[in-house]
Amino acid sequence: MKPTFLSLLLSALCLQAADRKPNIIVIIGDDVGYGDFSANGSSAVATPNMDRMAAEGIRFTSGYCTASTCTPTRYSLLTGVHAFREKNTGIAPPNGPAIIAAGTETIASILQKSGYRTAAIGKWHLGLGEGKPNWNGELKPGPMEIGFDQCLLLPTTNDRVPQVYVENHRVRGLNAQDPLWVGEEKPSPDHPTGISHRDTLSMDWSHDHNHSIHNGVSRIGFYTGGKSARFRDQDLSDEWVRSARQFIGENKDRPFFLYFASHSIHVPRLPHERFLGKSGLGPRGDSLLEFDWSIGELMNAIEEQKLSNDTLFVICSDNGPVLDDGYKDDAVSKLGTHKPSGPFRGGKYSVLEGGTRTPFVTRWKGRIKPAVSDAPVSTIDFAASFASLAKTTAAKGSCRDSVNVLPNLLGDVTTPIRDHILQQDNRGTGFGLRVGPWKLVLAKKGGAGQLYNLDQDPGEAKDLSKSHPEELKRLKDRLKAIVGVLPWSWIFLPKTSKKIRLPVVTHMSIAHQSAPPDMIQTQEQFITWALKEYERPLIGYAQGFVHDHERARDVVQDTFIRLCQQDIAKVRDGVKTWLFTVCRNRALDILRKDSRLVEMDENKVNQIAASDPSPEESLDHEESMEQLNQVMKKLTPNQREVITLKFQQGLSYEEISRITGLTSGNVGFLMHHGLKRLRELMPNPFLSPSPTTTTPHNPSPRKRWNFTLMIPASLHGS
Repeated sequence: MKPTFLSLLLSALCLQAADRKPNIIVIIGDDVGYGDFSANGSSAVATPNMDRMAAEGIRFTSGYCTASTCTPTRYSLLTGVHAFREKNTGIAPPNGPAIIAAGTETIASILQKSGYRTAAIGKWHLGLGEGKPNWNGELKPGPMEIGFDQCLLLPTTNDRVPQVYVENHRVRGLNAQDPLWVGEEKPSPDHPTGISHRDTLSMDWSHDHNHSIHNGVSRIGFYTGGKSARFRDQDLSDEWVRSARQFIGENKDRPFFLYFASHSIHVPRLPHERFLGKSGLGPRGDSLLEFDWSIGELMNAIEEQKLSNDTLFVICSDNGPVLDDGYKDDAVSKLGTHKPSGPFRGGKYSVLEGGTRTPFVTRWKGRIKPAVSDAPVSTIDFAASFASLAKTTAAKGSCRDSVNVLPNLLGDVTTPIRDHILQQDNRGTGFGLRVGPWKLVLAKKGGAGQLYNLDQDPGEAKDLSKSHPEELKRLKDRLKAIVGVLPWSWIFLPKTSKKIRLPVVTHMSIAHQSAPPDMIQTQEQFITWALKEYERPLIGYAQGFVHDHERARDVVQDTFIRLCQQDIAKVRDGVKTWLFTVCRNRALDILRKDSRLVEMDENKVNQIAASDPSPEESLDHEESMEQLNQVMKKLTPNQREVITLKFQQGLSYEEISRITGLTSGNVGFLMHHGLKRLRELMPNPFLSPSPTTTTPHNPSPRKRWNFTLMIPASLHGS
């Protein structure tokens, strides 16, 4: 029988539908833990939309992000490159420039070249512009210079200023007569802050978040103007869902890629009023319900356009959970039996499993069969996997760390493709490496490392490094092969001195950046070059904020050990104290019970480190001291010991809080503002004040505290 015109037309339409490239929607939550969804076993809160996604798709039990903080994970997700390979990829500041250079190959550019319409909606936090963002002009480069056709963004993260939307290249709704200004210092002495106007706040801060006030909440950073452009926190999710729905409707007849980056459940947790009190877990739980609602709204939008069989959904998170992250929002007191990290240890900021093993679900109706998969997959694999899905490839040399795990994402639950998972902390000074059941935790380069068997011990409670030295070495060698040469910061000490005084400094040298390229291929080459180039003790550059105390601690130990060219045991015996040198805006203090390292700080360090601190900052310091005194009076000797475990075992604030009975806010306060009283707990004979000094920028007399390092002559060969 001859084919009819109608049958030919239907066949052509079927072929066209079969050849259609699928839409891709990535929904990334913020600080959402593995155990936060009921699909992953939580009984404390119901998340029906996420549960539906999981029931209709694949729920991964070994789904990871690449870093334990937001900016490096987002960088790696979009570029397919581990963030530690690129400088300035730690948590981006309010006025930070674009981290991903214009023209860099990303998921968006790969799909855009393959005929996709692309959009970024939600939290960005990857910097905008060159040098500093031009808030009153064009914000370029940004998402549209790396493959996105359009965007509606929260430029940084909502606990950092400014609280405005960026639409494509400009701040939306900005009035030229009321320009927007964003800075690191108060624009005027009477500028309201979370310190000077604390009694006006609708949500109090617990630490750090006490600069400019917006919507009754103080944030990190300062800004003025732009009143017409400012949003209300409670409306963020609604606005992003509205924009996403519009994008889906406008592009229903062509393939599209939507990067939907929710701000839920990051601080400040201010969900829409219709979610308040609904979770029973306080604002954090209510924000989780709002995030789940967003997932449902995007599913509904796809179904309304009859695109369910043409759309791949991927749901993930940028890092593990955190409770008290700067605001007093009852996250700890109302936690109850809920376990945000699920069965895993650690959370945000940690390379333990709870820091990067997060909720991970894929759904594609008509293509993916519902299943639970143990195959390890990572957000860094989206670039290679989506390129394969779109039947294209990334540009040569780009997306170097991305692995095509598309078969696992689409349903192969029996043949894992990835043979390792690499996790990093914020700056890439701490790593976790999982190979099969084995997990290496290396908190500092050159350290001994911890080893866990995740099949037997998913909570990473039993360190097997001493009983399985062969596995420890195998994973350390594998980590070295993957990581290669890192852009570590340095601190240099001349080999001829037996006793050296180094002043507390607030800005790092850019020695590493100024070194000849052929001199930075290895640590030894760079050290040799730098010692010849500089006569005085050299404090190396740090990427990003100089108040990253964990990075400073690590590089001080690692580089000094290498400079001494001694076995770690000899250094441990010979060096009585290590240096803690970087502070900014607030004195940071950590107490570590390790004979290699005792970090201390002094009252005056806060003043010296800050850039000409204002009266309000001084008041904040005095107030902090009084609060600390009250907390310290309540500490038992055992509690003091437990607090130090944060840095020995990677415990989160919440874990320390549960062990000691202190609130998580007070634990964080002790960690970051320990100052004088913590020094009294462990007197250090090698710390001494220098004479009172003045500077042109700091005319009032203040003591500059010096750290004296006692180095045995045997370590210098003299």
